[in-house]
Order: sequence, then C-alpha cells, then structure tokens
Amino acid sequence: MIHRTTVFSILTGLLSLLLLTGYGRAEMKPAASPDCFATSWPHETSELAPDPTVQFGRLANGLRYVVRQHDEPRDRTAAYLGVLAGSLHEEEQERGLAHFLEHMLFNGTSHFPPGTLIDYFQSIGMSFGGDTNALTAYDRTVYKIILPRSSREDLDRGLLVLSDFAGGALLTEEEVDQERGVIMAEMIARDSAGFRAWVDESEFTLRGTRLEQRMPIGDPAVLRQAGPAELRDFYDAWYRPENMILVLVGDFDPETAEELIKTHFGPLQGRGDPPPCPDLGRMQHGEMESFYHVEPELGYTEVVLETVADKEAQPDSFALQRQELYRLLATQMINHRLARLVENADSPLRSAAYSDTALLDRFRISGIRAKTDGQNWQDALTEIDRVIRQAVTYGFSEQELDRVKRQLLSDLEKAVQTSDTTSSQIIARRLLTQLQADRVPQSPQQELALFAPVVEQATADQLLDVVRERWQQGSTLIKLIGTAQLPEETAEQTLLSCYRSLQEQEVAAPVAGRQLEFPYLVTAAVGPEPIATETFPDIDVQRFRYDNGLVVNVKQTDFDNESVALAVHFGNGRRSLRKPGLDLLAGAVVNGSGSGRYKASELQEVLAGSSVSHRFRIGEESFSWEGRSLTGDLELLFQTLQTVLRDPGFRREAYDRAMKSFAMMYRQIQNDTEGGVRLHLEPFLAGGAPGYGLPGWQEFSALTLEDVTGWLAQPFNEAVLEISVVGDVAPEQVRALAARYFGTGHMTPLPVATEHQPTFPAGETREVEMTSSVDKAVVRSAWLTDDFWDISRSRRLHVLAAVLENRLREAVRERLGASYSPFVASMTSRAYDGFGMMVAQVVVESDLVDTVHTEIAATAASLQTEPVSPEELDRAKRPLATSLRESVRTNDYWLHSVLSLSSRHPRQLDWPLTMIEDFAAVTVDEVSELAEDYLTSQRQAVGIIRPIVTGEEHLAEKQETAELPVN
Repeated sequence: MIHRTTVFSILTGLLSLLLLTGYGRAEMKPAASPDCFATSWPHETSELAPDPTVQFGRLANGLRYVVRQHDEPRDRTAAYLGVLAGSLHEEEQERGLAHFLEHMLFNGTSHFPPGTLIDYFQSIGMSFGGDTNALTAYDRTVYKIILPRSSREDLDRGLLVLSDFAGGALLTEEEVDQERGVIMAEMIARDSAGFRAWVDESEFTLRGTRLEQRMPIGDPAVLRQAGPAELRDFYDAWYRPENMILVLVGDFDPETAEELIKTHFGPLQGRGDPPPCPDLGRMQHGEMESFYHVEPELGYTEVVLETVADKEAQPDSFALQRQELYRLLATQMINHRLARLVENADSPLRSAAYSDTALLDRFRISGIRAKTDGQNWQDALTEIDRVIRQAVTYGFSEQELDRVKRQLLSDLEKAVQTSDTTSSQIIARRLLTQLQADRVPQSPQQELALFAPVVEQATADQLLDVVRERWQQGSTLIKLIGTAQLPEETAEQTLLSCYRSLQEQEVAAPVAGRQLEFPYLVTAAVGPEPIATETFPDIDVQRFRYDNGLVVNVKQTDFDNESVALAVHFGNGRRSLRKPGLDLLAGAVVNGSGSGRYKASELQEVLAGSSVSHRFRIGEESFSWEGRSLTGDLELLFQTLQTVLRDPGFRREAYDRAMKSFAMMYRQIQNDTEGGVRLHLEPFLAGGAPGYGLPGWQEFSALTLEDVTGWLAQPFNEAVLEISVVGDVAPEQVRALAARYFGTGHMTPLPVATEHQPTFPAGETREVEMTSSVDKAVVRSAWLTDDFWDISRSRRLHVLAAVLENRLREAVRERLGASYSPFVASMTSRAYDGFGMMVAQVVVESDLVDTVHTEIAATAASLQTEPVSPEELDRAKRPLATSLRESVRTNDYWLHSVLSLSSRHPRQLDWPLTMIEDFAAVTVDEVSELAEDYLTSQRQAVGIIRPIVTGEEHLAEKQETAELPVN
C-alpha cells in the first residue's frame, strides 16, 4: 500500500517522535461519544471498498478481528492485538500506567505464571524482542507475536497468549515491584538531551491538549507509587473486547484461525462499566508565537518554522485520500527543494525536512525542521522561511511536479508487483495501523486502480492550494532549540522580531533546476563474453569470469517478486585504513557527492520514477556499492553503479557538509555516555586500531578531502570488481548487463594490505568519566575469542552469546531490575587473524555500576560452575533456528552472507549446505567448552563510562573550554 503507507509513515513518523513527549490538559467526555468504543469497521461508513483478500469479523462481545491468509514467509504467522487505549486514557494520577501495564502482561497471566512466558516463547523458537514485543503510544497499546509455525497447535497457543493479555493479567505485588525497577531503568535509558528537548517543545506545540502531559513513559512519581490495585483499575477500565482489534496474517487455514479466535476471545467480557473517553482538547496559540529551549548537550541547533491548527477527525473517503495525496506530492516537492539547498557550499543548513501531518487526525502540524550551528540560526531561519514563502507565493513548476508524479506512480506499481512476497508481519502491521486510525485498508491493486488517475491528473495549482491552505490559516510557531545562546529573558521576542523582519522582505521566485540527461557515460553496445563460467548446482549459483578480472556471481530466486539486490565489491575496505575516522568521513563524502557530473540531489532526480536505490559502504575487508531495484529497472541500476564508480564525485562541498555534521555529532557525544562507547571503549577494546570506534575530535578534524581521495581513488579507478546479484532475474540477463557496463577496462588486483592489527587489552579495565546532565552509565565487558573463519566455531560462539544474554537478562533485568535491555553479541573479525570478542553491555544508573559489573562477571563465570543445561541450550537454539529458516529465503542472506566476496573466500559457497543442520547439532558440551576456553577473567577486558552529573550552565562552560568544534 505504497502511497497511503507513505502518508501513514509521515503521520506515524511524527507520532513516533512525539511518543516520547506527552501533552494535554483536558476534561473527559461521555462514553456515548460516537468515536468511543466503536465496533464498526471504517469501510462500513465509507464508499471505499476494503481489501478483498481480508476477512473482517466481529464477536458478540464487540471485539473486532481481521484474518488474512498469506504464505510469505512460509509457515509463519504474524499476530497483533491492538488495544485502543494508551497514555491519553490515563488520569493525572495514572500517568505511565498504560506503559507499566504493557510490561506487566509479560510477567504473569492466567495460563502463563510469572517468569514463564519468555522462556515459553524461546522454547518454541521465538526471539525475545524480535518475534514478541509491545509498544505503548498515546492512543493505543499494541502486542505483537510472530509465531514460528502456523499449525493449529501453534495458532492455538499464540491466541491463548494474546487472549491472556486481553483479559487474564495477574498483576501480583511481587512482580509489580520487580518490574518497577525495569520501568525506571527504561526511563533512564531513554533519557537524553534530545528527549528533554522534545518534551519541552511538544508541551509548547500542543499546549491546551491532553497530549501535553501524557508522555507514554509516564511520571516517575506515579510509577514509584503505583501498585497492583492502580494497574488493575486501568486494566479493567480499558482492556475491554469492544476496545480491541485482533489482526492475524500468515500461512494458515483461515477457517481454523477464525474458529480459534472465537474460542479464545469469545468468552471475554468487559469488567465494570465502560469509562468516559478522553477529550483531546484544543491547541492554545495566538496568531504567532515563539519557543526557545537551550540544550548544550544536544550538540546542534534546530530551527523550526511551523503552522499548527486544530482539525476535526474525518471518516475515510475517496475525497480525503485525494487530499492526502495532494499533500504528499506537495511535501515531496518542498523536500526536493530543501535537499538542493542543503547541498549548496554556503548553506547554513546541515539538514532540513518538511512535513505536513495530522496527529491523531485532530491536530494539523506542518513545517520545516532544520539543523544548523548555533551561531547560524538566523541564516537558517531566513532560508527555511524563503522556501515556505516561495512555495506559497509562486507554487511549483511542471518539472518539479513531473518528478514527484513519476516517483509516486512508480511506488504504486512496485507495491502491486511485490505484493505476493511482502512479509506477513508488514501486512499485519499496516492493517492494524490503518484500522486503529479509522482508515479503510485496500490492496495495492485497488490503490493503483483508484489513485493512479488522481496522481496523473494532479495540477500544480491544486498543490499550491494545499500549501496555501496550510500557511494562510492557523498559528505560526518559530522555534529555536539546542546550542544557540540567547538571553533567556528576551529570546522569544528576538525570534519573533527576526521572523517579522523577514516577512517585510520580498522573496524571489525559485530558480529552476537544469535539464539532466542520464546515462551519460559512453558504453559499448555489447560487452565481452566471459572467459570462464562456473556452476554451483547445490546452491543454484552461477559465476562468470572476464578477461579484465571482473567476477560476476548470480543466484536467481523467487523470494521477492520482481526484485533484485546487487553488490559491487572492490578493494580492501577498513583493513587498508590509514587514519582513524577516515572510513566514516569517506563514506559520508562519497554518499553525499552523487557523481562527477551530478550532485546527489540531481542524481536522485534523474532516477525519479524508477525503483533504483544505491549506497556506498565501507566494510571490514572491502568497499562496496550496493543497490536494489525492480527487475525491470536492472539495467538502470547497472548504469547508476557504473556512473558512481567510474565517475565518482568526491565533492568539496560534500566534504565541508560532512565535517560540519561530524562536528555536531562530536559535540553531542561529548556529554552522552552511550555515545562515549564509540569514543572511548571501542578503541580501547581494539588497542586503538583504526576502524574501531572514533578518534578524538582534534584528530578527526585534521582529516582532509585529499585523505579521502588518496585512500579511495585507486580502488575506484583500478581495483578488480566482484559483482553479486540475487533476485528475480535470469542469470543470462545479469551476465549481459555486467559485461556491457563493467566487462571492459583495466583492473588491477590490489595487494591485501593490513595497516594496523587490532590488539585486545586482556586483563585491563578502563574507566572514563564524562560530564553529563543524565545519570546514565555504561558497563561493557568483553572477552577475547577468535576470528570468523572457523565457521563451526563462529556458529557456536553465536549460540554461546544467546545463552549468556539470557542469563544476563534474568540476572540484571528480571532479578535486579537494574537495566532495561542487557545486550550480548559475538563479534568475530573477517579481516584480522585471531581477533574477535564476546561483548556484553548494560546501561544503568551510576549507583549500580559496581553491582552490574560484578553481576556480569559472575554470570559469565557461572557458565563454568553451572554448565549450560539442555533447556537453556534449547531456548538459545530454537529462536536461531526460526530466524535461519526464514533468512535462507531472503535475497539479503544470499547476497551478503554467501555470494559477496565468495571469489576471495570460496568456502562461503559451502556454508548454506550445512548452516541449519550445524546449528541444530550444537551440543551442551560444545557451548560449555567454548565458555571454559573464552569466558575467563584472563581473557576479559572491562570498559566503564560514568557520568559526572551537573547542570546545564556548567555543561555550557565545560563545552566552551573543551577541545571541541566551535558551535
């Protein structure tokens, strides 16, 4: 559902940002309100026909459900339970209970006693966090489980879990007290300068609405005191069958699914009388207002120019969707203008984006949000004001309109072509999102037929009307957020005066872009024949070798209809890195440069209307250009990659933009303990080798454009290429295109260069103190393991990491309640012999650093004193088995894990033949032996980052004296 998905993504993108903010003072309205506990479907009051592949149902108790049979991925089912209640439905003394309750449903229900549900999920092959999760928003709480199989038994158990969530919460006092620590740890983990800025800005923007004081994470004072009774009151009030939607999409028999839905959800009944529903209130703003929030730790300044207005909720209709399409087209054209503006060498903008959305279908928010340096805020405001007034005054050109039309029509057609192989999880999530927003879900085929004519017939005048409607009514808000320093007492008046002075100036019409032609490189009509062809029948792969050294690997698949993924690998990547940080800078410069002839925005313009996307990446042992397209656009994808590889940009303005953006990043992480992991701990654990973590700003800022070109020019111009293509395409078509665009020209095998071998600091501990306003510390323990190339060992290290993470979760999260999400991973190197590590990281309050440090060490040591049990191993292996079974039917797996660089490492072509069976064969003794060999104190290194918590004034003083980029 491309165009409406895009419209929804604009709305939900803003919503996801605002989820962390909270708004609103308002009264409650009677339960008789027509939008309260509605049990009708959107299509029942709309002329829009729903997706014919979807079965809609309604139980006698009011619960609505949706069932859709879909066989991708095979034998899996996505089940979502949406409760139409979130933080907006809390009373003042309940702030945070919707989110607290979401946590509690994983801690004991009628059929799953406390402490058993996560173990059960893992025992049947579901990963915690990946296949089972939940979220709390302003207006909804959503529970997700992705079943590993779709048998009647699995559907039965999955629906039992969700029906327990709906009506079987235990909410014991012991579990509430224990989970309270996890909630508080999550609040600490999410706290940041950006979070605080969003909270204050959102309270200003939505002043007068209920959202103003309803941040889903809640009020710490409420959360510290809330007990089972308060949670039960909220649960009984809002977790009612008439307030729920169940969505089931997967590879199952629909009749069986409906039967089981009725069995598990039919008996549910509301507890007590339905409560009154919240009045969302109205925004309280004058004609023009300003907002100033200083946040030294943010590291950059945001300048925001918005128009806001209340609106009435609207039922779905063709007219409504047509208007949303017009808004989308106008939004895209304004964003294209902003992209060109950001590229200018003298632009004060580091980034800028325009959005036009309706939050909860009640509050219209439209405007530009731009990042800049603190001293350039006035110039930034001037630029974004000019963009808005140019659009309102002069509208859009036919050239601009043609571009966005072509792209949107291409997206609609792509949605149709790929619909059969779209993931069940994506389909289920879309269905629930649209139904919760009271929108009619339609199939891609319906949307193409219904809305393609709307796009084709849209005029520049119609889109101008949309923009003018936005900016000629409502309230204008001018916001300045971040590092810009203004006198507090006059800041808001300064902003208003600056904006008013801009309104007195004439604005010139926008300058039309130049006409672009593509492709522009000269290419032979027919490429050479390969000098050798190899076939690997066990994995259905073909390889072609050419006289100039080119290697082409191809695997034809039916995993994604009409879709192709491609990677061109060359050179030695980070292993040839000469200076720390150069890989980060080089990636930003190349991706920001476009090609030699065209800037990045111009290259995107010539590709508009196609499905082609591409990106440069720097890996541990190679550089790569990666791309995707529909099969019909494969030649254009080859032309694009030929252009950026053979005519690279390396633009000075891209370098300047990148350095300014990195300066912002360094200012931001200077007072962010989690950012400090990259700055301090990652280099420490690799002995300071380039390519691991970040160098200090002084060292990074000394990097030049000549450093970038000196590192990349030879590989781009001369290195032997390996092209791997996976997707719905015939090998002969790939062979012909690769030969034509890359089969000629001199290529030189570059020597395998390893500039700096990383060294692990076994037995060492590094503690770093960072000035911060947030009491958030990081403990990272690592153990030296080995490199990647013994694939059997690497697979078993992966299983060991899962076992250790489960034990750490139980110890640190479940028992201590000290951290929201402990993390463990096995990181083995492909480039450096003998180098790899097992890494465990926990984010905690500073007072708990020593406790958690000790707990991590004890948990690792317990794997030797308390060997891995068969049950533990099973809970680690089964989710992996589910993931692997699904991944082998993806283009990404075959492209990145098997084909790419297989000409250098032929053994990769054998790995798919043994992977699933080898993981299944992992034994308790093998995992325990790896723990004994590697998880010892002699092989351990520890990094700790502690905050020195201080106020914002002191932070500003510290930043002025630190060796940081000037703001």
